[in-house]
Amino acid sequence: MNRAPQLDGSESAKLPPTDQIDLVCDAFEDAWSRGERPQIEDFLDRCDAPAKELLLAELLLVDREFRIKRGEIAGRQDYQQRFPGYSTIIDALEFATIDDRGRKGSFASRVQTTATAGSKLAHFELLEEIGSGASGTVWKARDTRLRRIVAVKMPRQERLAIPERERFLREGQACAQLRHPNIVAVHEVGEDHGRVFIVAEFIEGLNLRQWLDQRRPKPREAAELAAQLAEALHHAHEQGVIHRDLKPANVLIDSDGRPHVTDFGLAKWTTDSAGMTVEGNILGTPAYMSPEQARGDAVHVDRRSDVYGLGALLYEMLTGQPPFQGDVTAIVHQVIHDEPRPPRKINSAAPRDLETICLKAIEKSPNRRYPTAQEMAVDLRRFLRGEPIIARRINVLEKSWRWLHRRPAIAAAIVLPLIVLAAASAIIKSINDDNYRQQGYQRVQIRTNPSGARIAIVPIDKRTGEPNTHPGAVIRPSGKTPLTVYLQPNDYFIEAVIPGDGGALDIAEVYQTLSPPELLNRSLVQRNNFDGREERAREVEFEIEIKPAADVIPGMVAVPIDRELRRANPLLPALIYVDRNETSQRDLDTPPKNRDGDQFIDFETAKIAVAAKSRRLPSAVEYDAIVKAAADGQSKDFESGATATVEDLIDGMAEWTTTKYDFPGQASDRGNVGKLNGMRILKGYGDPRNLFGLLRSAEGYLIASPDSKSPIIGFRGVRTGRPRFVTPQ
Repeated sequence: MNRAPQLDGSESAKLPPTDQIDLVCDAFEDAWSRGERPQIEDFLDRCDAPAKELLLAELLLVDREFRIKRGEIAGRQDYQQRFPGYSTIIDALEFATIDDRGRKGSFASRVQTTATAGSKLAHFELLEEIGSGASGTVWKARDTRLRRIVAVKMPRQERLAIPERERFLREGQACAQLRHPNIVAVHEVGEDHGRVFIVAEFIEGLNLRQWLDQRRPKPREAAELAAQLAEALHHAHEQGVIHRDLKPANVLIDSDGRPHVTDFGLAKWTTDSAGMTVEGNILGTPAYMSPEQARGDAVHVDRRSDVYGLGALLYEMLTGQPPFQGDVTAIVHQVIHDEPRPPRKINSAAPRDLETICLKAIEKSPNRRYPTAQEMAVDLRRFLRGEPIIARRINVLEKSWRWLHRRPAIAAAIVLPLIVLAAASAIIKSINDDNYRQQGYQRVQIRTNPSGARIAIVPIDKRTGEPNTHPGAVIRPSGKTPLTVYLQPNDYFIEAVIPGDGGALDIAEVYQTLSPPELLNRSLVQRNNFDGREERAREVEFEIEIKPAADVIPGMVAVPIDRELRRANPLLPALIYVDRNETSQRDLDTPPKNRDGDQFIDFETAKIAVAAKSRRLPSAVEYDAIVKAAADGQSKDFESGATATVEDLIDGMAEWTTTKYDFPGQASDRGNVGKLNGMRILKGYGDPRNLFGLLRSAEGYLIASPDSKSPIIGFRGVRTGRPRFVTPQ
């Protein structure tokens, strides 16, 4: 009999014994689930000697569970004959703990704890053990005070060392921050005679592993489950909690078919969790962990590791198997080095777009995955609505490059073909450049001062005048400035972000217009030898100045935006700085004069004036949110930190916003539509009697033409306090 290899020392040398047991048992159980007949003897040598007895106990329970399901007899005597040196362990096993539903009990927990059905823990009566893992056991329990059924999680051992105790309690602390319908809620963290425990809501149903054993979801059902889980994970990430151990056993499906994320035992707090993780440890379950986790780089994982885990769950829902299979060592190697089989190769009924979403989520490089779980959820919702998805399939050249990159020895042996491939790539790039130009795109060089910024490019909606915040519209180039992108002629909002002093982020927000390409000066034009057409300008440059926050926002008020408002309108930033005072025509030293020589602040004048101070004009929605926050006393002065008000918000000048007025007219009103839709919404003016030539729409908006010459119009600059479109890395 060939022995399976042990865990590679470089990949698991620092793994605690309990985690080793859990990983090996998962591999053993997965082998049974795939229809194989794994032998305990092949798995017993895969962990350190001190943990071998506990590993055998767990493997025996799993083995007996699957043999019983196959109608076989699996008794104590059979195992004693096979493992004569472990008779004491086998005699101690409580085989009756496998109930008629095939649920196995944990030997390790039973020999180390005194919890039994009917016993009490504080004011909770333990009813039934419903799950177990490396870190503890979960019981269905009755809360005798509130008379409700709950789930109680306890560590395996009665007394924990301080680091283990802190690790266990952090699960409760992490979950206590979360309030989402698809995350199991934690009610309390308690202690009874030195025994710590976590109390959570009880979900009546099955975990995803049990649920998948009973049925194969249809693709749309799988997409809906994944979308709900992605939205739940995004909520956790927004609270600074990363799960790090997504797997079927940690997703509960309730009686209504809704998924719930549970077991945050390996959760990482992005703010302060570095001290709770050991560099080099493999944290998670191999078949569902991200490559960075499989390499033992758990300290540096971020929300994209959870995106990978969710992609692995979606893969299994589509195909009936995880992306990689085999023993623990093989899975870890595959996760790091190999590409998974496309789901449609396993299940031809899987929709192509859903396969694309799945494969993007489980990309090897975090930079190629969805940057947030929310963006994955958006793509899944687009698929469910029958809309085009954002993710794109990789081409043949990129597949070839990845294959060669993972096989340096082979790559070294074919240097010459690679050179040919590089030449072909250059030719293809040139062809692509021509194709882009023929489709109306222009090549744009974007530079920032200082360089090294990450940017997001957001097209301006021609109807509203606001950035189009739909995830599919936002362009996020990979890499840092300077960089080159292809854009179609349009107005764009560009956000540039670069690390500043003290770990802060410096942000620039600029509006840029890319006009249709103009013919070059005839003295510079080269003639095309084929048809004599004049070449057009090939590249445009955008220069963006990024000033430190400390140079921009003195004299401004910091206004946090209410979370409910941000959920309703994704255009709103979490924090916005706003000028304490408005600017009128009297405040400008040299206000530009319009065609008639009058010194009025039209829309372009306001845009130029705020841009000169590295600020921008607010949208109408932002203005309303600022008014609400100021009224609630939430504003803070940047320099003093004291509570501050934004002066004259609704009693001073009418202030420009970037929002266009969307006239809800009929086709017969086409003339009025064209005229009114070009107008901008103004905010802040509270006198209904003297509008000085401005218009008030039927909806109550104060509106004006961009070149309005009203004496009551001014402006106030704003600046986003935190990035909205750029994902800092």
